[in-house]
Amino acid sequence: MGFLDTGGTVGQDVFKEAEAYRTQYAYDPSSVIGIQSLAGVSSMADITPEWVRSIFKVEHMNASGNVAIHRPYSQPNGEFNTGSTKVTMETTRDGLINAYPTQRGALQNMSEDYTLRDLPGVYYKKRRK
Repeated sequence: MGFLDTGGTVGQDVFKEAEAYRTQYAYDPSSVIGIQSLAGVSSMADITPEWVRSIFKVEHMNASGNVAIHRPYSQPNGEFNTGSTKVTMETTRDGLINAYPTQRGALQNMSEDYTLRDLPGVYYKKRRK
């Protein structure tokens, strides 16, 4: 995962989000158990990428009583723009398109070897060799 000089993040995916929720669960299980999702959480093993994708929030109820549900981690159109496949700073253009299908238009004109590291203004932790 990287950070942009504008304050945004890049390279987040549902696998990293599942790891973060498992860490949160280890610290305070009740903080995760109360999250609205299509699947319940009763143990750390229940926190999977599929569970992350199932997190939802109720947007509103219309005059007919129908409830609009929004799933922020789901693709496409998830507001958190979280990749649906694993992403690293080395993931190339085609992998990025696969992870972030809503960004196809912006990515398809990049070279095949384009990675998140090539984004202008991106900062990330360099791994030790």
